[in-house]
Amino acid sequence: MWLLLPILLYSAVFLSVRHIYSHWRRRGFPSEKAGITRSFLQKAYRREFRHVEAICEAYQSGKDRLLGIYCFFRPVLLVRNVELAQTILQQSNGHFSELKWDYVAGYRRFNLLEKLAPMFSTKRLSEMFGQVQKVGDHLIHHLLDKEDQGGPFEVDLQQKLRVYSVNIIANLIYGLDINNFEHKDHILTSYLSHSQASIQSFTLGRLPQKSSYTYRLRDLIKQSVELREDHGLIRKDILQLLVRFRNGNEVCGDKWQLDTSPNGKLLSLLFENQY
Repeated sequence: MWLLLPILLYSAVFLSVRHIYSHWRRRGFPSEKAGITRSFLQKAYRREFRHVEAICEAYQSGKDRLLGIYCFFRPVLLVRNVELAQTILQQSNGHFSELKWDYVAGYRRFNLLEKLAPMFSTKRLSEMFGQVQKVGDHLIHHLLDKEDQGGPFEVDLQQKLRVYSVNIIANLIYGLDINNFEHKDHILTSYLSHSQASIQSFTLGRLPQKSSYTYRLRDLIKQSVELREDHGLIRKDILQLLVRFRNGNEVCGDKWQLDTSPNGKLLSLLFENQY
């Protein structure tokens, strides 16, 4: 009896893994052959395996428009045709109709993803590009200042790109006109050296609810929104469109300013602290 239990357990694991790695074959998609090779084990042992290189190799070796691959236990479909990829991106709601955005509480009567999609249209993004260009200019000026100091100098490219990414997030999402290459005492600059810092954490999704960083980041959002709602500040960024969306304004079109509700009041994007 005790010998039968591990046999059943190993059999269940084997059948489960085989079922996962036959996903694309069962659906009739061209796919790479799933298996564990000696070279893969050697790279994994030496920590030389790179997911990006493996995906790039699979992409280049494929000949069909679609190629099924596996990232650990998750099937992934590579789209190798530019026209097909463009069609999927333009009609994403039709292809991904079961996204969790369709079931967000309070928005079940309409598709929230469809409502917010115009925020990322070519016209809107092209108008926001000035903010991105300004952040790029900050990076160039920062490097030129280092060069003008004379003598050889080293550049930590990873750190510079992290600061550049944070500047993009601050300028496009939070609506903050800051330059973290120069503002060494800013909260976003200090957060880069925090032990739990990551790009995802700037969305408040991975921060502890009662963290001091959480409160300070929320204060930044509050100040930025108040400038738009109370003082009429107009800034071409994502936060401006979110405030428009909160007040029932269309996020598509050419307008960036806020339109008041029928009762003449603005509906604040802010929420009370429930922590």
